[in-house]
Amino acid sequence: MNRVNEFVVLIFVFVFLGSQAWAKVPAFKGKLVSSALIIDLESGRSKIVRKPTADGRVRNSLLSPDGQILAFRYELNPDSNNHSDGELRILDLKTYEETPLFRDKWGFDFEWSPDSKFLIYKRATVPFGVKIFQIRTFNQWDLDLSSPGFKGVGNLKWEKDGETITYGAGIAGTENQGGYYRIKLGEKESTFITLLPSYIMGEVLSPDDTMVAFTTFKDTDLFIYDFKTDSVRTLGRTRKSAHFPFWSPDGQWVGVELSNDIGQPWEVVAWNLPTGKKRALPTEGWENNQWWYPQTESPVDCEKIILNRLGPGKKLTEAEILK
Repeated sequence: MNRVNEFVVLIFVFVFLGSQAWAKVPAFKGKLVSSALIIDLESGRSKIVRKPTADGRVRNSLLSPDGQILAFRYELNPDSNNHSDGELRILDLKTYEETPLFRDKWGFDFEWSPDSKFLIYKRATVPFGVKIFQIRTFNQWDLDLSSPGFKGVGNLKWEKDGETITYGAGIAGTENQGGYYRIKLGEKESTFITLLPSYIMGEVLSPDDTMVAFTTFKDTDLFIYDFKTDSVRTLGRTRKSAHFPFWSPDGQWVGVELSNDIGQPWEVVAWNLPTGKKRALPTEGWENNQWWYPQTESPVDCEKIILNRLGPGKKLTEAEILK
């Protein structure tokens, strides 16, 4: 190699290494949904889509995958000592028509179907009882996640194939040991994926269904479990308590809420997985933030899948609505 070629190679190496060292962390895209507040992460503009009233306030919102409907828990009598009494409601963001579905005083979790037509719902008072609701028809289907080895079911995730539900569950006979499972609609037995560390909470599946972000009751860190490598990675070490992890739609970022103590102001931050860089998110912070981005491909037909696997369902009666 002559001197000219050596010089060219050295320049290339220098430029390449320099570009890597000074590479910018990718910009935030999409929207952040925090209770009734929706923030455009690119422009920084925010919009309150449902103002609190004297009888309650919005909590734990989820924007549908198509961006048309906000499902949320409406906490009734927020100034009383009972903060768990609430209703599951949906808000059409085009017409701002609000529809209450039903009431539950013990708390609940919910998740959208990939096609934005169904909600999967888990009541805290029935640890294994899960229902699927079709928001247009008010039809419902029951799912049984009970198992002799379970002592409670955690967060649910409806996978992009439209037929698989993934969830965490406590394992009976262990000291708060958790496992991760998946089940196809209509099947009787769940498939075990992996054990997760003790005292796990807030587990949430990545958009590509290959990783789980979670925190624990014992540690203050944010953890990532990778299905492919069967390994756990500590993503963020902090002296603050980490709660309510969430993913960016492209799976490149993992967000979490940090606080020095319960009742203290929240700080919402996100880590970029490829670079390890941390950035603050522009939100006041309220539990269960959602990072939303428009769908890039057509979703599966969940109605067809549900009818094939679970049958026609049963319509909610007037007595069951807001019961």
